[in-house]
Amino acid sequence: MHTIHHTRAVILKSTPMREANKMFWLFTEELGLIVAIATGIRKPGAKLAGQLTDYGFINVDLVRGRDVWRLVSASEDFNPLLGKIGDPLARSYVRTLATLERFLIDEGIHTELYAHIEECARYIAVATVDAKTYDTLAIWRTFVHLGYIAVEEHEVNLFTLPFATALAVLDEATMKRFIMQVNETIQHTHL
Repeated sequence: MHTIHHTRAVILKSTPMREANKMFWLFTEELGLIVAIATGIRKPGAKLAGQLTDYGFINVDLVRGRDVWRLVSASEDFNPLLGKIGDPLARSYVRTLATLERFLIDEGIHTELYAHIEECARYIAVATVDAKTYDTLAIWRTFVHLGYIAVEEHEVNLFTLPFATALAVLDEATMKRFIMQVNETIQHTHL
């Protein structure tokens, strides 16, 4: 008998598979990054089709098969991009998720990173900052959580403060330094 894992997740991306299936890259609160297959989801009238939209947060039930995770059921928690088509902050949020998908290597518990991603998503609804500032802090914090960038002593508050508060105190000089650190990380990892 297979164990059903209940967890929260954000859908990083999805791709069609065979006739009616779909493959999902999920960043889960309890399991880290996993790839799961939803069978029959592209058939007309599939129950899960409306619950699984890219970049949305879901409550999901998963079963680990021999070679792959299977998505058993899901319900949408919230989708920060609803009604935000063309919004620069929404594009920044998608870039943050793309960065996460690209640099997170495997399964494993990343509770603080998951909380950071959810905080970034929820901020879009109440945003009061420009996209460049949001983008810089969101991606820099993602790299710090992943261990690619070390936080210097004078930057600790920008890492530990709530996301909205850190955005409010982020100055231009620090932002330029963060952009440089992110770019160097991308170049050095060759990912």
